[in-house]
Amino acid sequence: MLSDAGIKDFMKQGLLSIEPTGNIGPASVDIHIGDELFRRDTQKVLQFYQEIDELSRKGEEAVREIHRRYEERDQMPFDEYVERFGTPVMSKDGVWSLEPNRIYYAKSHEVLKIARYVDVYVVTRSSSARNGI
Repeated sequence: MLSDAGIKDFMKQGLLSIEPTGNIGPASVDIHIGDELFRRDTQKVLQFYQEIDELSRKGEEAVREIHRRYEERDQMPFDEYVERFGTPVMSKDGVWSLEPNRIYYAKSHEVLKIARYVDVYVVTRSSSARNGI
C-alpha cells in the first residue's frame, strides 16, 4: 500500500495516472464510480483458469497459447471484460445492494492508467460509500 507521498511519487514517475486527479488522502485517492456495476462471476473466472490448466497439460506448444490468452484478457476493453467475467448488478430504486467479500467491477468518472505490475484496489472506505449514499 502506498502513502500519499508514494502515490504522488508513482504519479510523477508515470507508473500511475488519474485524470482528473481527485483528493489524494493518506494511502488513497478519491474516485467516483459510474452508474453501472458488475459482480465478478466466479464460475466464469474458474472456467477461464480451467481452460488454462487444460492447455498447460498439452506441452510446450501450448505455452504460447496460454500467454496469448492472458495477454488478450489483460488488454480487453472494460465492456468486453465484464461481459466475459462479470454479471450485472441491478439496482432497486437506484440503490445497489453489495454483498461482503465479493469483487465488483465499475467504470469510474476518472481515467486510471497504471503500469503493468501496479495493482489498484478500490475499497468503499468513505462514510458516504458505506452508507450507500
